[in-house]
Amino acid sequence: MPDIADDANDLTALQINTALANREPPAKSLTGFCIWCREEPVTENSAYCSKECGDDHAQYKRKNG
Repeated sequence: MPDIADDANDLTALQINTALANREPPAKSLTGFCIWCREEPVTENSAYCSKECGDDHAQYKRKNG
């Protein structure tokens, strides 16, 4: 019979799986250029040319939806 720790682990696993299933898919660049400034080529495994462009885009999306 499961105890309270087993129940807590099951609940935690459920919350993690739900969060992962509902996360926003990663942004992709179809052109090879930054999806925010559109001037510089993207860095490897990213849709942005720099961390700053990614942060600026995320901030814009938070403010403007």
